[in-house]
Amino acid sequence: MSAGKIVRLAGTRLEFGIPVPVVVESDDQTTYRYEPSGSKCISKSPMVRDPYEKRYVYVAESGVPLAGEGLMAKTCILAGQVCALFNGVRQHHLWGCPAMADNLPWSDYRLGCEKDVDLDILPAHTATHNYRA
Repeated sequence: MSAGKIVRLAGTRLEFGIPVPVVVESDDQTTYRYEPSGSKCISKSPMVRDPYEKRYVYVAESGVPLAGEGLMAKTCILAGQVCALFNGVRQHHLWGCPAMADNLPWSDYRLGCEKDVDLDILPAHTATHNYRA
């Protein structure tokens, strides 16, 4: 998908024997776009919430003193159920390149994805006034 909108399935119709969905527009008029992160940009539209995640989670101040913000469940989430996806800037390791040796400071948000790539949240995106989750 490069871009899309939320719709409601109203039924199906047959075209040459093939079922085709019949949809009705949603009240949500947001256009959602595929925006892969890069090394400096998490998203071109960080204030647009993911429609799937909106059903299950939200970000709020933690009830634990000094813990900051956290991901909270809106509903019961079953073991193994996907409720949110982590996206961050992509940090590539160039092994053997002295210029890349120490330029990746550790972050509380960093996830190692592969031998050569980590996902991390830049300081500008750690507070919810700069992004929506």
